[in-house]
Amino acid sequence: MKKAEATILFFLCLLCGISGNAKEKKDTLFSAEGDRVIVSYSLAVNGGQMTVGFTNVQKKLSEGHLKKFKKLDEVAVVIFDRTGNYRNIKFEGITTSPFMVPAEFTYSPSPDGYFLLQDNPTLQFTVSSDEAKLSVPLYLAHYEGKRHYKVFAQCGTLQLKAKSGKGGTSASSSGAAPDQSSSEVVVTSEELIDEGMSPADEAAIRINSLKQMLERATKVPFSEELTHEASMLRELRFKITDDAVSKQIGEALAAYDDKKQQLEQVADASQKEANEKAAADAQNAQARQDSIAAAQAQQASDDKKNMMWLIGGLGGLFLLFTMGKQVFQAIKSNQMQKKQQQMQQKMQQDMMKKMQELTEKATPKMAGPEGAEEAVQQAKQQAGRAVSKETDAAKQRLREILAGKKGQAAGTEAAPSEPAAPKISITPGRKPSMNDQIPSTYKRLQKSKKSGDGPSSPKN
Repeated sequence: MKKAEATILFFLCLLCGISGNAKEKKDTLFSAEGDRVIVSYSLAVNGGQMTVGFTNVQKKLSEGHLKKFKKLDEVAVVIFDRTGNYRNIKFEGITTSPFMVPAEFTYSPSPDGYFLLQDNPTLQFTVSSDEAKLSVPLYLAHYEGKRHYKVFAQCGTLQLKAKSGKGGTSASSSGAAPDQSSSEVVVTSEELIDEGMSPADEAAIRINSLKQMLERATKVPFSEELTHEASMLRELRFKITDDAVSKQIGEALAAYDDKKQQLEQVADASQKEANEKAAADAQNAQARQDSIAAAQAQQASDDKKNMMWLIGGLGGLFLLFTMGKQVFQAIKSNQMQKKQQQMQQKMQQDMMKKMQELTEKATPKMAGPEGAEEAVQQAKQQAGRAVSKETDAAKQRLREILAGKKGQAAGTEAAPSEPAAPKISITPGRKPSMNDQIPSTYKRLQKSKKSGDGPSSPKN
């Protein structure tokens, strides 16, 4: 363990102790969509001048972007030193940001306003302080043709740190793209590993990087950086012959597996809890739906019963109305018949009385049977005319009464038939019977004629 710590300290001192020489670095940066860019660059500080030269760039697109942009050589890694007003080219797509030049840096803007890393550009700055920091955002852009690029992703920010004072230089970088949920910067071990480094020293650096990333890991699946470190340590385990270093790699990988299993258990428990909650919510929703359906069915049954009661009540009322109407019509018809009979009887009585009065008035005091016979004939004629007038007047009054009753009756009822004219004993053109039509005065005259005794002549 002490040997490994000493190795790490020696390596760090070696990095910080090199003066005035450019040192090539390599860094891996990721976009939020899963694109990966490996940038190789050199950083040198000499006499207040800092030079950053990009030597190589490698790209690996995510599955979604790879399906959309099938030709990888048409995808460029771009950095900007200003916003807009680019010379002879056009950039569209997501909003881009240029690298910000701190106050302790002096920089002369490029004529184009952008740099394509595959062209291996070089940036030069004048540094006025002993320590300065520079942040350089990297973007992925697809060439659409006709000097037109479409920017579709940002691959993190390259952090460059320059130290002068004793002429030393150092560099660090950020391999994490801006995340929507966290602004934490993930530092990989690629920047600390040089070509020609012994496997033991490389393992020590990767073990330290793995432990730092494991402390920050809060969910599975792990980030690509963490998975990459674990894979590299597994490869180094077969190359290292030192048992102590091999044991440290085994412990780091065991911690990696334990942390992964622990987070998977937490994720499974969370997923199980979410599934149980979803099932309970679905059951509650189904219970509410069943309750609503039952209430609707009960309401429909109650409405049906109420409708049947309403129909039955209306039918009963209609039946009672029909029966009452028929009873009322029967009573009214009987009353009309009785009234007609009474009128007929009264008319007969009035006519008989009138005829008797006319007969008595028309009978004069005669001297003999001849006068009596003539008087009887005159009385018959007068009585016939009077009876005829009275009969016609009675019939007319009866017609008017019946016409008024017919107008007041219902339209569906048949009008009562016109009552027959009352039978009278004396009608025009017929001789009345002596037994029932001739008054008692005529009968006395007949008896006097048969006995030979004429009536006493009237006194003058």
